[in-house]
Amino acid sequence: MNYKNDFKKLYDAFIKNAVKKSLFYSLFISFAVLFVISLTFWIVDVKEFWIAFIVFGVLEIALFFIFYHFLKPNDVKFSKELDALGLEQRVITMYEYQDDDSLMAKVQRENAVEHIRRFDVKLLKFVIPVLLLVFMISSVVLGVSASTVSVLSATGVIKSGKETISDIIPQEEVYYTISYTAKKGGIVEGELNQVIKAGEDAEAVIAVSTHGYIFVSWSDGVRDPYRKDIKVSKNLDIFASFISIDEYMEMLKNPGEPEIPEEPAQGNIPIPKDEGDGDPLLQRYDENSQIIDGETYYGESVFDGYQQDMIEMLAQDTEMSTETKKIINDYFDTIEK
Repeated sequence: MNYKNDFKKLYDAFIKNAVKKSLFYSLFISFAVLFVISLTFWIVDVKEFWIAFIVFGVLEIALFFIFYHFLKPNDVKFSKELDALGLEQRVITMYEYQDDDSLMAKVQRENAVEHIRRFDVKLLKFVIPVLLLVFMISSVVLGVSASTVSVLSATGVIKSGKETISDIIPQEEVYYTISYTAKKGGIVEGELNQVIKAGEDAEAVIAVSTHGYIFVSWSDGVRDPYRKDIKVSKNLDIFASFISIDEYMEMLKNPGEPEIPEEPAQGNIPIPKDEGDGDPLLQRYDENSQIIDGETYYGESVFDGYQQDMIEMLAQDTEMSTETKKIINDYFDTIEK
């Protein structure tokens, strides 16, 4: 007995229904998974939205073959399906006695074939229950919507879930305090006590040495007298340290003393060493011209060059605040000879 030959139209109809059911169920589940992944990516602000589409495609193919494996008709299943349509176990009985050549078996088979030939193939069409169809449409709409939102969020068109939730549910704002002070030998110009919102930048300040002193470093190790703390994330209590030029020169003469700050960037003019009275650089040496690091001569044309470079830089910088520019200009006025 060969169903594919004896009942070809019915068998083909069952195969088509198996394909439709497999495609329907696999799409239903795949879109539901796409919705969950895309929504999660949007909420936690994951930029790799394409991962959700890869999972969707792989899952759809895998589920289709799994469902088809269980839904495709075999001889027994096909016989029971036909009998369920009103053939009163004629087909399953025909299948069970297919190798019986007795008169009764032959009459039974002929009777079953006659009833099957009268059967309308259109009655085998795949009918989707209304509730299942509603779930399917909802799954598709939610999956497409969530994936679209995920793509737009990843490309910066709309806000992520985190940002949206933060806008809806106000978060308690955190502020930090910054205090700038100066040790003996100098002052700090700028806003000395600042209250900064977490993650924002502080106002710039600058350490300026008084007569006879040079700047060494800030207490946190920063060696540039000009500082602007960015993205503040904790309270800061910073002070600027200075050293007298006499002490500094004494340290240079005594190797056993603690090591002083490293030599500044290449190109600066070093402090002249006392190698003879005839050295012209030594004759014009003035301790007040040793600015910031105590090793670089900033008098005469050297200072003018630095000041001119700074003026040009400030003129071109459109992002620096007017207050910061004023601090820098005041600093150069302070050290000008």
